[in-house]
Amino acid sequence: TPEAVLKLSKLMRYMIYECDTDSVPINNEVKIIRDYIDLEKLRYDERLQVNFNVNIDDPNKQIAPLILLPFVENSFKHGVSIERNEAKIDIDLSLEKNDVNFKIKNSKSPDKPTHVPGKGLANVRRLLELTYPQNHELIIEESDCSYAVQLKIKIKEDEVVAVHNY
Repeated sequence: TPEAVLKLSKLMRYMIYECDTDSVPINNEVKIIRDYIDLEKLRYDERLQVNFNVNIDDPNKQIAPLILLPFVENSFKHGVSIERNEAKIDIDLSLEKNDVNFKIKNSKSPDKPTHVPGKGLANVRRLLELTYPQNHELIIEESDCSYAVQLKIKIKEDEVVAVHNY
């Protein structure tokens, strides 16, 4: 219980206080994703396998806050939480020069109907359009047994990330 409370307080502190800026170091986003995964692992025990691979050439490169976490949350909410057997999530995050490449794939029960995009995904799409217009690509693929997201963001060197209120 103390571990869960500590992880949850870190998440809340980050979301409330540290994300009140236009951009954050990508390394901060990595840490919050790791904390979120650790918190979820407490909940699912041995039933969950998560692979999180990170390859970042500049941990201080700025990115819009909380642009990646909704995809991780969705992989748990729409994949792992309803999977009756072992559940698996694979996450790859790389930053090479100014190219962010984020891939996440989760298992899902073949019995689950096709996912209908909700408000969370719509909000992320809107944030991407406002923050990285013409500089991102979002690909979502769904099969009977998996759900996969690939997000590519081109961060311009001379551009300051500007998050617009929506």
